[in-house]
Amino acid sequence: MADTYKAYLIEENSFIREGLKVLLKKYSYFSSVHIISLEEINSKNDLQDCGLIILGAEELPIEDLLSSLDRLKSKYPHTHIVVLNSKLNMDSVTASFSAGVDGYMLNNISAEGFLHSLDLIMIGEKVFPTAMASLLLKYKEHNIINDNVENQNNDYLSDREKDVLLGLERGESNKVIARQLGITEATVKVHV
Repeated sequence: MADTYKAYLIEENSFIREGLKVLLKKYSYFSSVHIISLEEINSKNDLQDCGLIILGAEELPIEDLLSSLDRLKSKYPHTHIVVLNSKLNMDSVTASFSAGVDGYMLNNISAEGFLHSLDLIMIGEKVFPTAMASLLLKYKEHNIINDNVENQNNDYLSDREKDVLLGLERGESNKVIARQLGITEATVKVHV
């Protein structure tokens, strides 16, 4: 069996908190699940074997969220941190990832989706809501993202990455892009 860790939940909403506790107790990564307040977790000297902290950010202003995340990441740099919120707020998402979180999830995610997201987080991947893709398209429509990839100064991208990006801009799937470029779909995903 894989290593098991302790999980800590910081969530004001008791319904969500208790549901997460039950869900996580059935999950193989965690040997125990503890409900704790932000003040308590900041006052603890050491959270031994802590693999995950889930921070409910529903009522936290962005400044408080950033402050809390900075304290948690500096105190527990190897612990995975997930922010849980009910709304997709780009400022909050951006601030969270800038502070080093491993995941940002909406609390309307399915139990199965939540657990699969934790699988990714526990192996070192970053997870964010799929609804962000829609927001990115809206930003593009409003010219917040430059209109044409070819006209951008993308010196940091390889020619192949630019080709993949152009395909994505046209709305093509990874499979279609791979076929057009004569590469595997896995290679397209790496370029993405």
